[in-house]
Amino acid sequence: MAQLGKPPVLSAVPVILEPVPFSASFLANSRERAIANGTFQLNTSTTPDLEPGESMVMPLHLLPTANSVILSIEAAEGAAEGAVLARLWQDGTYPTINEGLPLKDGGVIEIQGSLNIQNTRIISADDKAHTIQVQYFS
Repeated sequence: MAQLGKPPVLSAVPVILEPVPFSASFLANSRERAIANGTFQLNTSTTPDLEPGESMVMPLHLLPTANSVILSIEAAEGAAEGAVLARLWQDGTYPTINEGLPLKDGGVIEIQGSLNIQNTRIISADDKAHTIQVQYFS
């Protein structure tokens, strides 16, 4: 009977700052894979680039080769605990502070399909510059 030794000691997981290199194999191309990521702040009524009367609603930063995204939201300083921070629609219509799919702090949503990504519109529900984290997939 073989004797089991001690399990190997695992070294610390290395910090990887660059994306995994692309593989051109069929198997790699037949699966969804992370291809990019992004971080942005939601527009507020005091966003400097907005013209007077321009909507705070914004699209996702589009990556043309993305077929799906995972989006998460992090509350800005001063946001009420447990409050709806943002709202979004995936059909191209503009959400309002009261209408749209709600996102709370730490909320995560997956958007599938390049047209749904292109048509997604999001707005801050409380006029704070919450942070949106997006992971794009092929």
